[in-house]
Amino acid sequence: MKKIRVTHKDGDMQGITLIYLVNKYLKINRELWDQENMALNRYYKAILTRTIKASDKIIDKFKNQINYRVEKDVIKILDEVFAECEHKETGDNLELLRTMFLVIMMFGTINSHKRNMIGVVLKSMITDVVNTFEDFKTMWLREVDDTVARLEEAGACWWPNKIYDWKRIVENKMKIKQINCSHKNTKWIREKLTFNFLNGDRVYLVCKDCYKILASSITKNNKIGG
Repeated sequence: MKKIRVTHKDGDMQGITLIYLVNKYLKINRELWDQENMALNRYYKAILTRTIKASDKIIDKFKNQINYRVEKDVIKILDEVFAECEHKETGDNLELLRTMFLVIMMFGTINSHKRNMIGVVLKSMITDVVNTFEDFKTMWLREVDDTVARLEEAGACWWPNKIYDWKRIVENKMKIKQINCSHKNTKWIREKLTFNFLNGDRVYLVCKDCYKILASSITKNNKIGG
């Protein structure tokens, strides 16, 4: 019987890379709780530890699929969103909020990638990580910082003299997806206009997975491309 080699799709690689980032920033968060001036219930410390161990297994098994180069861009995007929240805390307290914000936001992005994954084992392992972390996430959003919940559920959040638009969050999540995507699944789309230009129609080469516009062109005689 011949063995079938499974080649991971973009969804798999994106999920693995985000799990790597979740693991890294969970470890930073966990280390902060070990300092003298920090206090966290043993039950929730145990959840952090179990989540880290569960994600370690994914990283060990799929380490060749991790795209280490995207970390800087992904974190930059999420830090921009976090900065808009204007937290009043400083020092280690602010870093606790920041690292957990990054983790929860990336978990949300991972869930959106799962439908594009073909690796059954990977899906199962990621589900285990998500389920292990769920109680901690619920506690955090309820008792510590509900920023992510407000952004995702309310559509827009209010801070003094500022409204944070839901559209910005959607755009930032899409940027994360575009950074990880290899843009292998593309198609040409014709711009819809009320009137046609004499020199032809403008068409765009768009990635069907992340919707990024990769190129544009002017076409004539209904011919797409060129």
